[in-house]
Amino acid sequence: MFNDLASVRVRRFLYLSSGLLLVISAGARVLLGGDGGTRQVARELASNIAGAIIVWGLSITFLGFFLSRERQAHETRVIDGDASAKQFSRVATDATLWYHHGQIGRWVRENALPAFILRSARSPAPMKMIIILLDPRSDDICKSHADRRNSKRRKESSPFTECHIKIEIASTVLSLAKAMSKIPGFSAKVFVSDLDIPFRIDLCNTYGFITHEDQTAPAFGFEADSPYFATAWSYFEKFESKYAREINLDAVKNIVDAMDANSLQAVLATLQLEFPELSDSSVRSNILQCVEKAVR
Repeated sequence: MFNDLASVRVRRFLYLSSGLLLVISAGARVLLGGDGGTRQVARELASNIAGAIIVWGLSITFLGFFLSRERQAHETRVIDGDASAKQFSRVATDATLWYHHGQIGRWVRENALPAFILRSARSPAPMKMIIILLDPRSDDICKSHADRRNSKRRKESSPFTECHIKIEIASTVLSLAKAMSKIPGFSAKVFVSDLDIPFRIDLCNTYGFITHEDQTAPAFGFEADSPYFATAWSYFEKFESKYAREINLDAVKNIVDAMDANSLQAVLATLQLEFPELSDSSVRSNILQCVEKAVR
């Protein structure tokens, strides 16, 4: 309803139809009044015009009220699960910054980061990411998060494991480090934390999303003129290492580009993100494949 009232075409229809009804009413009065009723018709016509003006004024007030409510509704909205993924992709195409507080950062790695790489090829511009993830060195946190993901409706057929969570986090961090070495003007800050928040917050230049692990559930979206956007923006811009541990991506800037399955463990050790499962060559290979897929 609000969207219809906000439509310019609908407003034009309301104005024109009101005017047309007024003309038809006046014409009918004149035709039905005859020669002897001209004065009576004139009085009734004046009365009708006065009434129409009052009704028109009330209609404009009513319309203005609903338009203001409609604008507030547009600032924040609930988006269907499938539609939110498409909206994510659309805004990532034109974004020059992306802030994310989540758990493993897979969507950022597989979608936002490649979009940044394509954008840099089209028109080089400063681009920035701030990413807050779980600490892969914490076994308890990774296991707890895997269990929570498995309890939600998901599109993946295989269940998450503690090791899977660690692979995803390491892949995201190394992808960002590699992107910094390859994309001119691209900067990234990565923090890892022991706090497993129940939601994911994503913010770009013009839009923000709040989602969670249930991939079929709706997302909560808010536009740049929403107070939610301003609050989230301030949260990321003022985020400090006292709340989580910042990863020094510059420490591997000169070696991550030549990283292979044999040197990957050493790179993560330099970032202080090493975990026992890296001794398994298949784990290292999985991470390397994820990084190469994200940053070609």
